[in-house]
Amino acid sequence: MQKKIKSLLSSIIFVTLCLLVCGASLYYFFNNLEVNMVRNEVPIAQIYFKKKIAQRRYSDSVIWEHLQDQSKLYNEDIIRTENGAVAIINFDNEGPTVQIEENTMIQIFASKDGELNLSLTGGNVSIDTTQAKKKVQVKLGNGSVVNLEKGSRMSTSNEAGKDSIIIQEGTGSVVSENGDEEIIPAGSTIKIDENGKRSKVPVSVDNLTTTYKVLKFADEEKKVEFNIKSDAEIKDSKVIVEISKDSDFKTISEKKIVSAEDKIELSTDSGNVYYRVYSEGHVENAFNGKLIVENISRPQLISPKQNVVFESVNLMPEILFSWDAGSYCDYSVIEIFDEDDASNPVIRKEVFGNSCKISSLNEGNFFWHITPHYAVNTEVDVKPSSDYRFTIVRQNVNVSPVLSVPTVGLELVLGKEDKPVLFAWKSDVKGGEYNLQISKDKNFENVIFESQEDSLKRTVPLNIKKLVSGNYYWRVFRIDENNKKFFSNVRDFTVSEYVPQETQLVYPPENYSIETARAGMTQFAWKLSDSFDKENCVSVFEISQNENFNSVMKNVRTSDLSLRGINLDEGNYFWRIRVLDKNTEKEISKTSARKLAVVKELEMPVITGPVNNSTVGMISNNSIRVVWNKVEDADYYKVKLYDDATDSVLTQVDSSADNSINLVLPDDVVKNLAGKKFRTTVQAFTQEKGNAPARASKINSVSISIESIKKIILEAPVNNAKIDGLAALRNPLVFKWTSDGLIASSEFILTRINSNGTTSIVSSVKNPENGSVSLKRLGPGTYRWTVKAVNVSGSNISPDRNNTFTISQVPALKDPILVNPSNNFVIDIPYLRNFRTVPFKWAENKAVNEYLFELYQRNENGTLKRILSKTLNGNSFILSDLTVLDVGEFEWHVTAFRKASDGFVEQKSNVVSNRFSVNLDLPDTVKVKDTGRLYGE
Repeated sequence: MQKKIKSLLSSIIFVTLCLLVCGASLYYFFNNLEVNMVRNEVPIAQIYFKKKIAQRRYSDSVIWEHLQDQSKLYNEDIIRTENGAVAIINFDNEGPTVQIEENTMIQIFASKDGELNLSLTGGNVSIDTTQAKKKVQVKLGNGSVVNLEKGSRMSTSNEAGKDSIIIQEGTGSVVSENGDEEIIPAGSTIKIDENGKRSKVPVSVDNLTTTYKVLKFADEEKKVEFNIKSDAEIKDSKVIVEISKDSDFKTISEKKIVSAEDKIELSTDSGNVYYRVYSEGHVENAFNGKLIVENISRPQLISPKQNVVFESVNLMPEILFSWDAGSYCDYSVIEIFDEDDASNPVIRKEVFGNSCKISSLNEGNFFWHITPHYAVNTEVDVKPSSDYRFTIVRQNVNVSPVLSVPTVGLELVLGKEDKPVLFAWKSDVKGGEYNLQISKDKNFENVIFESQEDSLKRTVPLNIKKLVSGNYYWRVFRIDENNKKFFSNVRDFTVSEYVPQETQLVYPPENYSIETARAGMTQFAWKLSDSFDKENCVSVFEISQNENFNSVMKNVRTSDLSLRGINLDEGNYFWRIRVLDKNTEKEISKTSARKLAVVKELEMPVITGPVNNSTVGMISNNSIRVVWNKVEDADYYKVKLYDDATDSVLTQVDSSADNSINLVLPDDVVKNLAGKKFRTTVQAFTQEKGNAPARASKINSVSISIESIKKIILEAPVNNAKIDGLAALRNPLVFKWTSDGLIASSEFILTRINSNGTTSIVSSVKNPENGSVSLKRLGPGTYRWTVKAVNVSGSNISPDRNNTFTISQVPALKDPILVNPSNNFVIDIPYLRNFRTVPFKWAENKAVNEYLFELYQRNENGTLKRILSKTLNGNSFILSDLTVLDVGEFEWHVTAFRKASDGFVEQKSNVVSNRFSVNLDLPDTVKVKDTGRLYGE
């Protein structure tokens, strides 16, 4: 027994400890989660992406979080991308741009002096320091460190455990774990295995990054150009280009043999395509790359649909244009043409998104299309979409009557006596003369009743003696002052003989809905059976909140056949009629119950713009923008503009389905805005439905003043401007705009369109002076700029569209022509017997003001070890310290620069090189000078 007790106690203690551990773990987990939700540090970068997502883990956390586009990044953040993702990281303070490909993980570090360090665990990364002020250091998974100097571009990838380092521009170096440094000049590729061993790749593709994305339409063939670049030692060798769907190249889908310096085009299918380039017989030193080829769809127009007709009453319609241009589309240009002038669009607008609203079109026949623009790959065919046609028809009023009751297919039961039947219709024409016709056939060749009316309804006494049972048709037409007829549509109804029925409920109908404020005004009506003696009957009206009437809320006796004054709160109810014999009080009839819904009043719209007692700026097309909150259950809204002094309506929109509208002002109002006060009102309505009457909210209003404003005009650079890259570096680019009136606040914004379609802000200047901003040394690329502004009255005067411009690539300087030593020169013993220096010389170029001279020793594996680096103003260098040379192969490189007075590199040449060797083999017989007779002899 004691053993069982001890065992039980041990179990209890063990379970208690486990629960305590779990509780503590959960506490620290949620505490850690809460800490990571808020960062008080200063961000060092921002991440952008258009497709897929990236994740971030803080260095002091174990939790991965999904990043949103344009998320801030902090020091020591760890970033990883999923399959198919591409992200761009822009660093602050004139830092580099880092593009992260799919399935890549890096950690970012920023030192106090602003130098950036990246730790790459795996995947593909491209780094651009052409606009950066400091170099970037990249630590690879094998322990090696790559230093990328400012003004350079590089790509690094990892395939089969080997890191490939490609320097596309500028200079880089790689340092092993033991401190051994090797220089990587521009245009060079080296591979580093998992043990840190390096080897030079003698052939490469210099126009593609290691991971290159290509967009193509599914119905087109896409060819990709490969520019083959080879080292001098294999220039006479054959080069193999292989294409495969497999990263390990088990299956080769295409193979080509080309020369060492060649350009070829290869067709690509959608999906991931792998390629490798190598000199014949040396596949182990292949240059590997990956093409991501994605099919995209041609843009599809959604709305307005083909050949749709917009009928406008009083005002031109606000038309929603929508389309699907695909996820890679950066922006679309919508163009709307009048069919009479197919060469000049009446509207041309850049849209960042897939829809826009346009309300400035007049009556006429139009067609529209969109042209997508892609930032990922400029080679994508950007032809416009197909054309969709539409028509705008303007009517001052609805000139044709619209039938209301009887409803379509209504059955009329007629008795022996004349029975009045109500025929009613609607019309926007006030007054006027209407003709009501009832016919036995739908073509109205056999009209049995016709009358002229001056109102919108007519009560017609119909009798079964005059109308036999059957189907009938009715219509209404109006005759205008020109004797033109405007016909309504045609409705049918059925006439049948009366058959005595039970007591029936007449009104409200089943599932009827009324507002609380109108409940007391609602008339409940019923009809007693014809078989009853009306004088000896009494009706009992009952209403309950349940269908079985267990609890009757109201019980009213009446000799009438209708009842008012039943006030009800919001909720669902049931009502019925019981008929009693007056003499015996016995129930002789009881109707079935009908359901009644009492709903709250339709809410008054809250006007959010313009603000009460504010001054509103008139926008394009002489209109003001009115915006309000949507009202639940509302079908449409009525908006009016009043002259506050005379209380007269100046303009109105009777039916707006949206909760915003451009209210167009009449010309005579526009001419007399000064000193006037206006009032804008908005009222919500529901349409009349079969089970509910039309409802109207209370009217909300705001008092405003209206001023005529003009939006800011962007002057320079103009839209789609092409700017020379060298001029943009040497001279500040001046952005100019003009505006009428005083500006309360403004912000100049310059945005760069990145290669993967994302955008990043390059410069933002708040409240710039004199309508201009000057920016120095903008690099090559595509940019957008705009000015967001508000005038002193609070009106938005920002331009309707941004301006886009492109800065071209800066042309390279002419390559230096190396003179001495000549290529493959040999420094041997005879040379050293006569010379104690090695002079290096190249042709002078007056456009150059600085040269970089570099001397390398070639290792056995083909890599280079830097011995000497000198910055020179002239076109020569004399090596006097020959101790830096040893027996072996050497290369000397010269790079030409054109620098500004502050040292900024404006232009540079490609790196050119010559080789020479040092050969100190001793001769078989040593020859010495005849010394003559020695002194001791």
